[in-house]
Amino acid sequence: MSAASPTSTTRSEPSWPRSNPSGAVPTPSGFSCRRPSALPTSALWPAFGDAGAEWVTFDTTVLFETPPVTDAEREAWTKKPRLPRRSRALTSHPVVRYIGRDDAARTAAGWQHWLDTVTSWLREGRSPTVFIHTPDNVDALELARRFHDEVRARVPEVEPLPEPIPSGPPALF
Repeated sequence: MSAASPTSTTRSEPSWPRSNPSGAVPTPSGFSCRRPSALPTSALWPAFGDAGAEWVTFDTTVLFETPPVTDAEREAWTKKPRLPRRSRALTSHPVVRYIGRDDAARTAAGWQHWLDTVTSWLREGRSPTVFIHTPDNVDALELARRFHDEVRARVPEVEPLPEPIPSGPPALF
């Protein structure tokens, strides 16, 4: 695909795997999970839609908005991509991976955009999946439950999460 014409087929290119929809992106050399840099994101939306695939949003904006303050945040800065926030849902099942900070309050403050977006998606009849991460993931489960509760406060029809199964101390046998 050329940058001037995202739909041109001047050279042999792979076809989209319609029988096995996924989050892969077609490239001249095969399929990749990375977007070809020559194409604007919007050029991929029709291909994703034709295949019934959803864009998996990876929101790292809060992670990168200020310099890291913990070792886990410094490591995340070296490993996570700096991506713009994308809120467009292509299917009825949008997926968001949000990574905040090791500070739970900063993580929660940063997901306010996603509360608005997820609430809108639910009211449109969509079924979003949201993953909440932090650089060290120590509080990820608690934060994910908190996010869910905040969504439920806005959309009471959303079912509560089941209580986690208590686990005892680790044992060898």
